[in-house]
Amino acid sequence: MIATEIAIRAGCPDARTLLAASGTDAVMLATFLVADSDCAPLTTIVVGIEETGSGVAHAVIGCHFQSRTPKGVAVMPGAPVLPGRDLRRIELPLRDARGAPLDLSVIDAAVVAAARQEIAAGRRVVVHRLDSSKTGLTAPSLACLSTLETEFGDRFTVLVDACQLRASTASLAAYHRRGWPIVVTGSKFVTGPAFSGAIILPPATTLREPELPGYDRAEAPAPGVLLRWRAALEEWRRFDALSESDKAKAARLFAHIAVATLGGRSWVRPIDCAPRDRAARGGWDATPTIFTFALRDAAGDSLGYDALRHLFFHLLKPDQGVPAMRLGQPVRLGDSGLAALRLAFDSRLACILAEDSGAMRRITESLGEALDRLEYAFDRMQ
Repeated sequence: MIATEIAIRAGCPDARTLLAASGTDAVMLATFLVADSDCAPLTTIVVGIEETGSGVAHAVIGCHFQSRTPKGVAVMPGAPVLPGRDLRRIELPLRDARGAPLDLSVIDAAVVAAARQEIAAGRRVVVHRLDSSKTGLTAPSLACLSTLETEFGDRFTVLVDACQLRASTASLAAYHRRGWPIVVTGSKFVTGPAFSGAIILPPATTLREPELPGYDRAEAPAPGVLLRWRAALEEWRRFDALSESDKAKAARLFAHIAVATLGGRSWVRPIDCAPRDRAARGGWDATPTIFTFALRDAAGDSLGYDALRHLFFHLLKPDQGVPAMRLGQPVRLGDSGLAALRLAFDSRLACILAEDSGAMRRITESLGEALDRLEYAFDRMQ
């Protein structure tokens, strides 16, 4: 079964896995699973919500996040899926006012303060462990979450947002051993089709799936979800066939290529996005796999989100015989007003680098050509 193989690939062979139409659908389902477990008012704390799925802000308070449900029912984004639930969210920053990542100790202190305040008010608390954000950051720390678990017991829950699937099997298994639900997708690092989500639950969980009008039952997923996961699992199997040393070597090779490609270009401003505080240390996921960069105009100012988005969509179209190109979509860097594009390593590139001795040269040339075209389009826009 597909759900069983997802759990096995994630290093959680004894897990109960529920499928969903997307990672955001899975986050919403996980919210209801926790909320319905004891019917207490629930607060979800999310760090860096702008670097998660675009609908997560609605999903964590049990609201529709698109104009149609997976079953095609017309709904109002922001309207509650199940009226009457007392669901609240708290958003905490991942970056400072300049767009630089906050120190984990600062993030942890904010998470602890918010959790204690909410629990003192008689609410249950869910904290999202973001692994990883759209720019590769991970927060809050494992030590912070362990402290809150010890302090509050069953009034406190951790949900791991691993929708990017940029975590090694060892890291995912470490989360599972802690008894934390994990949300994953097959469409980011694994390179499967979009709209393939899942929740990996601890084997002893007593959480029961609620009826969500207009949404597929996770225990009886729609054929489209199954087919998309089938394609994603084909890519995941190929990646898993590599040795751990080959995975780590491929990640380091791509990191070298990406840093070299971005370096020496005056109009590029690299953004620090190194992974931090991994659940299992020493795996391939200890190497950065997302390389984030802002663009500087002639005056030295960084391009804002709207301008960067316009440039991004221009690059998706062929230009004067030059093929279209695709980078990671623009992402806002907190409340700094900055935005950035991304170069991303994935499972398919790992296999190419591990299996083909000439791949490093071709990828280097390809990324160089991509940055050249980006520079050309950027110059024309100014």
